[in-house]
Amino acid sequence: MAPYAAGGYIADQVRQRYPHLDTAFYLDVWPFSRPVLAVLHPDLMYQLTQANNVPKDPGLRTFLEPVTGEEDLVTMEGRTWKRWRRIFNPGFSASHISSLVPDMVDKVMIFKKLLLEKAQSSQMFPMENLTLNLTVDIIGGAVM
Repeated sequence: MAPYAAGGYIADQVRQRYPHLDTAFYLDVWPFSRPVLAVLHPDLMYQLTQANNVPKDPGLRTFLEPVTGEEDLVTMEGRTWKRWRRIFNPGFSASHISSLVPDMVDKVMIFKKLLLEKAQSSQMFPMENLTLNLTVDIIGGAVM
């Protein structure tokens, strides 16, 4: 793995090197973070995210609070989460998301053009602003 790659890729690198770890494994990269459970199988992911009410990691709140404040759908739990999720459910329906795809594709094509221009310059460049702009454009388009 490249020394400048984002830490989130470590679990995928472990999975590629050890393909027998095909369901889940613990990844401990101490002292950089707490151990995490890398879940690779869709059935297990369903159990953790939908079938059971598993408490969310408090580290998630620590990470998101500076961005979202004290209340956000990602870190809410229990009755509060259910109430707000029910309100937002129509926006997450398959038919609604499908109707947004053409606009998303247009935005990704602009992103691709910008990446190609940057790549042709043969210079290293930070991708943060490009990806942040794409994210905001897609989310903004979906919300509006």
